[in-house]
This record gives sequence, C-alpha cells and structure tokens, in this order.
Amino acid sequence: MAQSLVVALALVSSAPGQTLTETNAPAVSLPAPAPLPPPPEKPVEKEKPVAPPTPAPPLPGSLLVTELEGFAQNSVAVQQLLTAALDLSGKGLVYKMGSAKPENGGMDCSGTMYYLLRSVGLTAVPRQSDEQYRWAWQAGTFIAVNGVEARTFEFAKLRPGCLLFWTGTYDVGKRNPPISHVMIYLGKRATDGKELMFGASDGRLSGGKPSWGVGVFDFRLPTAKGTSRFIGYAPIPGLSYDDAPSANAASK
Repeated sequence: MAQSLVVALALVSSAPGQTLTETNAPAVSLPAPAPLPPPPEKPVEKEKPVAPPTPAPPLPGSLLVTELEGFAQNSVAVQQLLTAALDLSGKGLVYKMGSAKPENGGMDCSGTMYYLLRSVGLTAVPRQSDEQYRWAWQAGTFIAVNGVEARTFEFAKLRPGCLLFWTGTYDVGKRNPPISHVMIYLGKRATDGKELMFGASDGRLSGGKPSWGVGVFDFRLPTAKGTSRFIGYAPIPGLSYDDAPSANAASK
C-alpha cells in the first residue's frame, strides 16, 4: 500500500519523458504515531492498622499458708494439702478445659482437684467433678446445703480441706447428677476473715475481681436468681482431719 502511494506521487511530479522508478521517487513523510496513553496508576494500598494484642485475663490471687486463719490447728494431712494447693496457685496456671497436668500450662476445675489430691497420695480420686461428688457421697462424707443467701447451720461441719460442689455453672448435657464445678475450701484469711477456696475457674471472683486460672478465689454462694447453685461440701475420703497438733505443740 505504501509503495503504490510513493509511485503514484512520483508520476505526478516527474518531468515529461522521464521514467521514474521506486529508487528515485521522492520520499513521503508519514505522520508519527500518536503516543500511547500512560498506564493507569495503581491505587496506593493503605496499611491496615494493627490491633493491639488482647491482654491476658487476670489470674486469680495467691497467698501464703501463714495468711490462713488457724492454719497450724489443722491436721498434718490438711496442712500438706493446703500447702500443695497454695504452691500451685503461685505457678501462673491458666484455666484450660480438659487438662489435669500443670505442664500443659493450665487445668480445669476437676483436673486441678484430681492432680492436687493425687499429689498428696489420694490416688483413688476420680477425674471428673460429678465422679468426685459420687466418690464423696458413696464414702458418706457429703453434706448437702440448701441455703442460698447466707451461711446457715448446714455449714457447721465445713472445715479447711473440704471439697465444694456446684451445679449449673455450665451445660453438662445429660450428666446425672449434673455436677459442674468443684473446689477446695481453704478457710478464712487471717487479716479480714474473708472465706477463701482454691481451684480453677474461668471467671469466678478473686479479691472481688473476675479471674481466670488456677489459684485462690473468694468463697461466695451464688444468688437465688442465677443458674448456678452450691449444693454442698464433703471432707475428702481418705484424708485425716483429726490429727491436729496439740495447742502446746503448735506453740513451740
């Protein structure tokens, strides 16, 4: 197409009698192609804000055995139990469902009882809270509590080292009886008389604040309006509560 155009223009502009060839035809300049449009700019991606790390939930408190009222008046076996419990409370263990080993970084409520009691030689303890309740009931040590608002005569036999049982703290399905939570009664704090318990929880109060983990918690009865219910306590089968040192021996 371009060659034909060059030849035609050469014939028009040539002198008469002159024969033109492609080699002596005048050059024709074609218009330069239009520049291509620049590529579209990529949108600048804004950096997504990095969310601050979620703070770890507060762990329950701990205390020394000397901070418990009348600790030395407990039996040797109970002293050993409470000492082992408070030692666990200082390890920073979280609440971990399904765990009964501190090396997992945490334990659940019945797993904590299972580990603690076995550590002081009570190897007959079952693993699950409802089984632990049945264990105490069959041993004849369980004492039922029907009061819901204040301490009643039903607590007359409660002493440090007793197991504490609840229902309704979470859905346990078809478990019967529906025991859902277990802890150990520590007694009263010497400085203010506050009643305390040891175990694992994912939200019970410790020092008046919701806490998650293995440690010392406030012993309070649930309100009548709530879904949970404290059903009673039990001296631990196989644990001696009666060999407390005499007052003279304790004072030496």
